Amino acid sequence: MKHRDPSRLTIFRKRVLLVAVCLLPALLGPSGCLLTQPSIWEVELSGLDFIQMLWVEDRENNPSGGKRVTRLELFGNGHLSYERGAASRVQDAFWTKQEEADWQDRTTDYVMLSKEDAQNCFQRLVDAEFFGKAGDEGDVDSGSRELLIYSRIGKRTGATATRDESLLRLYRDMLKHFE
Repeated sequence: MKHRDPSRLTIFRKRVLLVAVCLLPALLGPSGCLLTQPSIWEVELSGLDFIQMLWVEDRENNPSGGKRVTRLELFGNGHLSYERGAASRVQDAFWTKQEEADWQDRTTDYVMLSKEDAQNCFQRLVDAEFFGKAGDEGDVDSGSRELLIYSRIGKRTGATATRDESLLRLYRDMLKHFE
């Protein structure tokens, strides 16, 4: 029976370790690109995708003196809904306090966009680098003079309050469906 030389075994282990250390960056480098997602990509629509946009009007610019909110929601299947009014449920779809004075102050409507139009809206949101900016422009404040956007596209979610012109233009273009 042969006995192994411990020094040869140690040299062999060191060589294996050296090769592993040298190859590790080569193996993990390409996969590291998968860990950081690009902020712009081509959208593949799903019925689970959505964009929600809220605009709160100034009390000074509103003749009734109360707060008026406009909410647009677009889903991946092309369902675009519109709500406008002073009722708190316009701002929060899960609001349940029916005793509030403005409970009935709400106008709703919806349209179905073609797949191409829906795809265009979602792609415009991505192209404006929403997912690269989401959360960068401060806390979401429902009383601000900014457009509030919440979105989920694919596995990415984001929320921000913004004055970005490309996102405001997307909001105005979506709103045109109800004028």
